[in-house]
Amino acid sequence: MKIKEVSYGRTFNIGSYESERIDLTAELEDNEDEITVITKLRAKIEEVRIKSIK
Repeated sequence: MKIKEVSYGRTFNIGSYESERIDLTAELEDNEDEITVITKLRAKIEEVRIKSIK
């Protein structure tokens, strides 16, 4: 089986019974490992979240 793209998403509680969801999807290059790419997507979501609350 060949995986062509991976996605990672996370829902954040922003208080007052509200939440926000951030989802990212990446296309895999021929030599990329899906676990490594998912880890990078997770880090990018954390980065986006930190920037959005400043």
